[in-house]
This record gives sequence, C-alpha cells and structure tokens, in this order.
Amino acid sequence: MKAATMEELTRGKKQAFRLLSLLKDLLSSPENQLAAELLVDVVGCFTRALSYLELEREETTDQPPRPVPDADFRPCSDERRTYPYSCRTILSTTIEDGHIWRKYGQKDIYGTKHSRSYYRCIHKHDRGCRVTRHVQKTEEDDSVFAITYIGEHTCIHKSRDEEVISNHSTGSSSTLQRPLFTDLAPLTTEGSSPASLMADSVSRHGGSLGMEFDSGVFKLDDWLAPTEDE
Repeated sequence: MKAATMEELTRGKKQAFRLLSLLKDLLSSPENQLAAELLVDVVGCFTRALSYLELEREETTDQPPRPVPDADFRPCSDERRTYPYSCRTILSTTIEDGHIWRKYGQKDIYGTKHSRSYYRCIHKHDRGCRVTRHVQKTEEDDSVFAITYIGEHTCIHKSRDEEVISNHSTGSSSTLQRPLFTDLAPLTTEGSSPASLMADSVSRHGGSLGMEFDSGVFKLDDWLAPTEDE
C-alpha cells in the first residue's frame, strides 16, 4: 500500500511540474500571481508528502548510508534529543548557498533514481553550529536540486560577537570587517513573482526557485538518517 501511495504521489508531482512548464509564460504575469503561488504550494505538498513517507520507511530499515571519510569523525552519542528545529525545503539549480559544508553521508532512496547526500556545517565543532542539510536531484529535472535545511546557522552570529568582544578588549575603533560567510540568500527577489522565478528554473537558468516550506517542530533524529559525528 505504501509503495502504491508513493507511486501516485510521485506521478502527481511530475504532473505538477509538467503543468508548471506549460503555464510558465502565463503565470509570469502579475495578475496571475495567486495562481502561481497555488501551483508552488501544490508542488510543495507533493515534495513534503514523499519526504515524510521516505523518512518513515528509513525508520524501519537497517540499511546504513554509504559513509564518507571524515577526519574528525567520532562515534555518535546514543542519547536521542528533541529540538524545536526549523525545517525548510527549496528547489534550486545550484547547491551553493554561501556557506561551507562537510559531506558526511550518502544513500540511495527507494523509488527515486538519484541518491541523497547529507551535509553539516563545517563549523559544527569549533562554533557549535548544528545546522544540516540534505540534497537530492529532482526526478523531473536533473538540473534542479531539492535542498532541505534542518536548523539555522549560528556560526555567523558567533563570529560577529567574537569580533565585537575582540575589538572592545583591544580598544580598537576600526570598522568591523564583513563576516567571511553571509546568511543564506533570500529565496525570493523583491519585485519578482514566484512564477517568474519558477519559469527561470524550468528554462534551466541559474538561481533559486524561491520555494520554501516550513514544517515547524519535529524530532531531529527523524531527519538525520545517516549516523553523523557529534
């Protein structure tokens, strides 16, 4: 039953992308912005539903992900924790987002032709930044990635705080330098409708589609499928 459900959801998602491709010119006009937003939500519903089913399946399987060598790998704690982490998914034609990530796992996903890669922020240990993400090419377009972020970067704020303390202690009056990493770029561009951003992706131009979904509070362990170093 679950396999049939996933098959129907996958088919619905593909059809939604086909509809998006057919209507991209029409949806680019400002008067059709509501229709564009509704179509974005439809695609998002299919994406999240498939993710939830896949996560449920992962809880009942013993198949581990293919490990990726990590110089500072340490055994993971057995303690399970629940945090009010935010979770959002975007569609983008690039996996670059201005941050540096360390890949720690990769696994094949049932019912899909592309594997999923798992990343953590490179500042997990030195600045305590626990944000993670997983990346997977979409079934409909190999040039588009579905990227799910779990948590938010805290390394940016800590870097700024440390610099303020350093300048204060040395009595420096110089202007603070810009941080090495910038916050994740806005998912929508001011003055641009969601439809125009989606049309860019369908046409295989660079940039993010601006599709973001918030699933609120959830168990961290339910999303971190591979065993990651603590």
